[in-house]
Amino acid sequence: MKNRRRLTRITATMTLVVAAFLGGTATPAAAHDNRQAIYEGCGWSSGYTELDRETIYNPAGALMGSVFLLWNGSKGQNCVVTHQFYSAGHGIPVKMVATLGIRSSGSGAITYRTDTGNYGHFAAVKEYTTGQCVNFRGEIAGSVAGRNEWGNCG
Repeated sequence: MKNRRRLTRITATMTLVVAAFLGGTATPAAAHDNRQAIYEGCGWSSGYTELDRETIYNPAGALMGSVFLLWNGSKGQNCVVTHQFYSAGHGIPVKMVATLGIRSSGSGAITYRTDTGNYGHFAAVKEYTTGQCVNFRGEIAGSVAGRNEWGNCG
């Protein structure tokens, strides 16, 4: 009886430890295709235009995912979504980053908006950018792609 209670306490403790660990690394977003990642990441169900897309490869040449630059004219917003593909361990939390660079047309001041974390599906960031130029960058587990040049001004 004493051993049974001890085993029960150990099992309960291990369950709490595992639950805490999983809760700290799991991603709340579960997008399984590009459209769903854009919808969940940007909050737009429609009205967006894909302006640019760059593919992310790791140093060995394996496909990791893509980073998208999107525009919603009715909202005056750009959105960047970094989406991990199925073959790259889709759903397994890894460091993911989505960065939107914004250059003011008036002062030329540059700001960056970034979403970074251990995500299993995507990272996304959006910002009001009417009348400004943008660039973008995505990262999956240390592998990076994007566009450094300023563009899509207006």
